[in-house]
Amino acid sequence: TRLVAEHAAATPDATAVVDVATGERLTYGELDRRSAALAARLRAVGAGPDTLVALLMDRSPATVVAILAVLRTGAAYLPLDPEHPADRLAALLADAAPLTVLTTLALAPRLPTAPHVTVDTGSEAPAEPAADAEPEPDELAYVMFTSGSTGRPKGVMVPHGALANYAAADRAAHGLTAADRVLQFSPLTFDVSAEEIWPCLTAGAALVLRSDTMLDSPEEFLAMCGEHGVTVAHLPSAYFHELAPAAAAAPASLRVVAIGGEAANPARVAQWQELAPHARVVNVYGPTETTIVATMAELPPLRPADRTPIGRPVPGATAHVLDGELAPQPVGVVGEVYLGGAGLARGYLGDPAGTAHRFVPDPYGPPGSRLYRTGDRARLLEDGALDYAGRTDGQVKIRGYRVEPGEIEAALTELAAVREAAVVARPDAGGTHELVAYVVPAAGHAPDQDELRAELAGRLPAYLVPAAFVTLDALPLTANDKVDRAALPDPGPRGTAAFVAPEGEAQVAVAQVWREVLAVDRVGADDNFFTLGGHSLLAIQAISRLRRTYGPSVGLRQLFEHPTLAAFAAALPSREAAAGTGPAAPAPTRPPLLRAATGASTLAHLPAGADGDLGDLLRDLDQR
Repeated sequence: TRLVAEHAAATPDATAVVDVATGERLTYGELDRRSAALAARLRAVGAGPDTLVALLMDRSPATVVAILAVLRTGAAYLPLDPEHPADRLAALLADAAPLTVLTTLALAPRLPTAPHVTVDTGSEAPAEPAADAEPEPDELAYVMFTSGSTGRPKGVMVPHGALANYAAADRAAHGLTAADRVLQFSPLTFDVSAEEIWPCLTAGAALVLRSDTMLDSPEEFLAMCGEHGVTVAHLPSAYFHELAPAAAAAPASLRVVAIGGEAANPARVAQWQELAPHARVVNVYGPTETTIVATMAELPPLRPADRTPIGRPVPGATAHVLDGELAPQPVGVVGEVYLGGAGLARGYLGDPAGTAHRFVPDPYGPPGSRLYRTGDRARLLEDGALDYAGRTDGQVKIRGYRVEPGEIEAALTELAAVREAAVVARPDAGGTHELVAYVVPAAGHAPDQDELRAELAGRLPAYLVPAAFVTLDALPLTANDKVDRAALPDPGPRGTAAFVAPEGEAQVAVAQVWREVLAVDRVGADDNFFTLGGHSLLAIQAISRLRRTYGPSVGLRQLFEHPTLAAFAAALPSREAAAGTGPAAPAPTRPPLLRAATGASTLAHLPAGADGDLGDLLRDLDQR
């Protein structure tokens, strides 16, 4: 926060944040003033060092203001995804027990009964002068939840010292200056968002918030990057692989593309390097527990058959390839990767046993230092770089997201129709991976995959919902009575339903979008988006295009709950309702609110058990 404040004082009119979706622009001076005002409101409700403030906000300049405001108080921020099911949001809030939640009037109804502060109410006037907190290096900066092998997500606690160390390492590695424009691509709940935000703002550069429409096609994405002068982009490897064939359209401004989240495809890297040699490719690696990135490698010119190393430790980090006795493996011999140094997280929120299991004493560091057992396998190369060689357990990466199959299996077995379940990742037609669930039905049940997908969509984020479901009489077992995952059958080709031509304006419009997004010749009324090859990233593209016609009420969850074309089209509002010229759609049912922010720092308390709507409350106060 000190570095951001220095840029605001030195260059108050310099651009700090640009929103591609709306065209809104924040200068460093505005960012400083607005975050100071919001920080004052947070201090009034008790925010301070080692307290936790959650955020339930869409990507916007106001969100950047909110995150900075939290850190200015010395508190830590916990990002929540508005697209996640209500039950999951409630579970995360119950586990984290934040002091309050920063949100907007539009998103407040998604919260369970919890104290919150709305960022779009209250005064924007400058706050009373108050010095920013100067947190200790081991005090919390943020908490991010990742998929958990026990069936519950894990909250990773990252301290200020670790975040400051990484921000400095990233600025140096990419040569960031105030002249740069850094793309903010990832969801806030993904730790790569911190990789995008903090090196950028501490360098005095401009943060460019992507829009969903940028994902419509590789050409559109690269064109919009050029229009906004993007110089540095951090992208999931899976999305980079989709961009590579169109790399000839990469703008001249783009000088660094950092990729990570899963293994890079050397053929796609070679293709990018041939078509866009001016934009160097950096391969980065690091679990959330080691503050975003622990190692990085600037990739030399590759051939399709080459391997893509994950590089050497960033400044302040250490990396070891060890055997089961924590002894170093010789060069070229595969072992488990242990990471240490300044980037280590404090551990897992409310889980001392899990913390002790994964964070172990460092036999090669100073007294009291620790190493993080990654579960990743790698070999040390002659030049000191690491070469990734897979996992020691079942954890997988799906389009950049860390996925513990155990979390999905636990959610499946909670369903009344499922007795047993196993989830694995299998290669899809595009060469990446997709999740396949194998289920044994409970007695008297015969669930189909659409029912299972819809039920899971009400419990899990979209990226954790399997792409395919296979019903078995029993799961294959090893001699030790464990699930024999290698013996699980191939799910077979994704069939399509017998073709029924789309009928009506909505079905025809949806069919056209699905054809373009899924790259298929035709889509019938009974075809299922996911059996045609759809996944969460393609679903975002489809929803983005349909929102242009049917408005912002079209959501990702609708597609998971109504995956066939006819059912999805029937759930859409009319064009007239979307344009505001026809009968309005019914207002969504909103949960009761315990309290709502109504001023600079005033909290209005509703009676216990009262049903209340935040908007109604504010309008009533306004009338009075």
